[in-house]
Amino acid sequence: MTPTKRVHCSATIKEKCKILDSLDAGGSVRHVAKLFKIPKSTVSDIKKNRVKIRNFVARSYTDIGQRKVMKKPENPDVEEALYTWFLQQRKNHIPVSSEVLRTKARFFYERITGKTNFQASSGWLDKFKARRGIRFLKVCGERVSSDAEAVAPFQLKLQALIEKMQLTKEQVYNADESALFWRVLPNTTWVHKDEKSREESFKRPCNLYAMLKCIRHT
Repeated sequence: MTPTKRVHCSATIKEKCKILDSLDAGGSVRHVAKLFKIPKSTVSDIKKNRVKIRNFVARSYTDIGQRKVMKKPENPDVEEALYTWFLQQRKNHIPVSSEVLRTKARFFYERITGKTNFQASSGWLDKFKARRGIRFLKVCGERVSSDAEAVAPFQLKLQALIEKMQLTKEQVYNADESALFWRVLPNTTWVHKDEKSREESFKRPCNLYAMLKCIRHT
């Protein structure tokens, strides 16, 4: 007699939590298997790994979403050090770019392991941000808008003023203020998923040199 093959059912971590909730509510393995339309063996495996699943969810920094595998990072101590440093920077409202994160990751890896073979690739960084719930945010800036409808009336008013004062083209100048920013901080950063947007709430600290540009009509 040919032995019956075990049916494999791959459930997401979120689904496993719902199955555990049903078991905790008093449901039997048979009842829960029927409720979720999965083999009893799958429910038994989930029940057996109850502590592991619950602990993984409790330690997760992000919504577990459609994740199915409870895979730990290869260098948890490095990630923990980097994440702690990242939170400290954001607490002080210091923007953190991708390149800064990668550089700091290599620094912590070398400091913790004594090795220098860690590249902190873009792929690794994407996974780190996903595991830790880090998102991209514009933290400051100014909205620049122009009133196109006001241009035509101004041109007519200016032309009337030139004719009234009998000005020549050599006497008409256009001036505009501008600025040179020195040591300005980035206006975008990676932030924790729970950090609120502060867009336009403050201006970036920097050294600013004001300039007035002026040019004659001709």
